[in-house]
Amino acid sequence: MRMILAMVVVSVLGSIQAPGNQDRDPLSGDWQGTLSQDGKDQPLVAQVLALGHGEYRANLLAEFDTRAAPLAILNGKAADAGVTLSASPGGSQWDATLGAGTLTGTVSGARNGRFTLAPVERLSSALGKQPPAGAVVLFDGTHTDAWIHPKGKAPCKWTLADGAMTVANGGGNLLSKQVFKGDQAIHLEFRSPFQPEKRGQGRGNSGVYVQGMYEVQILDSYGLEGRDNECGGIYKVGAPRVNMCAPPMQWQSYDIDFTAPTFDEQGQKKSNARITVTHNGVLIHEDLEIPRPTGASSTNTENKPNGLHLQDHGNPVQFRNIWVVDHVPAHR
Repeated sequence: MRMILAMVVVSVLGSIQAPGNQDRDPLSGDWQGTLSQDGKDQPLVAQVLALGHGEYRANLLAEFDTRAAPLAILNGKAADAGVTLSASPGGSQWDATLGAGTLTGTVSGARNGRFTLAPVERLSSALGKQPPAGAVVLFDGTHTDAWIHPKGKAPCKWTLADGAMTVANGGGNLLSKQVFKGDQAIHLEFRSPFQPEKRGQGRGNSGVYVQGMYEVQILDSYGLEGRDNECGGIYKVGAPRVNMCAPPMQWQSYDIDFTAPTFDEQGQKKSNARITVTHNGVLIHEDLEIPRPTGASSTNTENKPNGLHLQDHGNPVQFRNIWVVDHVPAHR
């Protein structure tokens, strides 16, 4: 299915550092421009990943937000003249130079061409989404009173600053004091830290557990494949339709519509949980069935749900603007 882009594109020629993103690498992130081949121009975009120690990777794509394979994946390292990157996919040679505000290069082989790209910041259209009337606001940036730690029910130990709360390493998972037993709609915003030298599950890892047991993954998987254990994935249940993970240090949004499992009078399950997830304004799961609680949940008893659970996985992930519309349990 073709995905509909629902993000706001902001031109950031000259610099891609936004306010509050001081730790963000000035070269990493989204780029877009034009590839000229055989006298014809066509769109070209790139995802540039900082990998630490001056190393970079650039995924060159025909367009953002699809499952299509990259045209080329270039790798390179910073030097005095900038970052030089190259790749040789399918017998073609791609060479590029990455610098402040410009990504230029050539392609040679069966077809010859040149390309020029500039940085852009594509922000989720759902950032700052306001809670509707009747919604339960769990975090508005001013206090963490709605949250406890599951072990011992201690008050929230995560740090609070600039309207966001940040996972405090060793502070432990968070659980909302309020339990949402039935169907619900959830909005939250999160930001992954810039950790260029880390890889896989060690890079910006956290998670959002609906009813304390069904996780929507959070991970800095920008520019990666988009698997079930990466950002937007439902662990061992379903990979996102498309990897909508934004670059680290950029605010992102989840909008989750959850249908709770149902049980008979004897407590036997009649129907499984189902979930629909929109990540940064793009649908990544639609009415996906979740047959059982996912890993590392705060409870595995499906007919005795917990509150909303935010994971401490040892990475300083930030959260803001969290609210829930609690629906009356439906009899299905």
